This record gives sequence, structure tokens and C-alpha cells, in this order.
Amino acid sequence: MDKRAYRTIYEMTGFDIGTFSDNIEKLISYVGDRKRITVEDVAFVLKRTKKDPIYELTNAIADRDVDR
Repeated sequence: MDKRAYRTIYEMTGFDIGTFSDNIEKLISYVGDRKRITVEDVAFVLKRTKKDPIYELTNAIADRDVDR
């Protein structure tokens, strides 16, 4: 896995090791026999990110930010 792909997975999953592990399994299944997971693979397979609206909502609630 290249460094950009690893960083992107981390940015998309955050600190949840279970989700991180699940996403690695999805990526391994997706790439098949290829030896390297690319950032393009990550972007295609892992569509939901911490920046999705649901995360923005929960972050705003946690921060008590009614304007967000």
C-alpha cells in the first residue's frame, strides 16, 4: 500500500481500529491479486468519510456549535 493510500484510509476512518480493519479487508478484496493498494482504490471503495454530513452533524453536536 502506498503512503498516500494509507493516509487516506486513516483520514476516512479516524481512530476506530475496527472500521480501519474492515476497510482494509474491503480493499484487499477489491484489488485481488494486485500487490499494491492505491489512493484511487481507497477513494473508489471507501466512499463515506469523516467529512460526510453525518459526521459534520455529530461533530457540531459534540462541539455545541449551533451555527454549523
